[in-house]
Amino acid sequence: MTQKIINLEVVISSLKPLLRSYLESRDITFRGSLFQCPNHSEHSNSDSTPSCGFVPETEETIFHCFSCLKSGDIFTAYSLLDEKSIHGNSFHTAVKELCDIFKIPYQLKPLSEQEVKSEAVQHSLSSLVKFAHNYLKEERPPEVWEYIKSRGWEDVVDKFEFGFLPDKPEIRERIN
Repeated sequence: MTQKIINLEVVISSLKPLLRSYLESRDITFRGSLFQCPNHSEHSNSDSTPSCGFVPETEETIFHCFSCLKSGDIFTAYSLLDEKSIHGNSFHTAVKELCDIFKIPYQLKPLSEQEVKSEAVQHSLSSLVKFAHNYLKEERPPEVWEYIKSRGWEDVVDKFEFGFLPDKPEIRERIN
């Protein structure tokens, strides 16, 4: 990303009330005030009886599922339904894509030199986390997995992208 949205707060406030429209555009089935949960990957039922609804007094800007307990706004729904990150710089991409879908105008300006450097650092750290997570899952170091099991964390290794990298020269070479 070499540009950022100038009027980000205004754009976000324009997008939030469009949660219902977004869900409908993604073929989420509504039955009265309830609808299918956008959290398909972790949902505990087939949603034959929808268990998700809008949080009262939020003017349909926040949803909550009573089955899987997932809550969120239009950005959370976007992340779940389009399987895209909304963290870090990916959030700006999400905002732009949602604006394009709903034809909401936004203005861009170039990133400052400091923002470009910060973005590079974030990208490097994100790559390192992915590498460490993949290493943990593929190599399965016994001592690390024993610790994970002792804490009861097996089910959240992927959710929180747990990772591990041993302090070895060949690993340091692959990171650099």
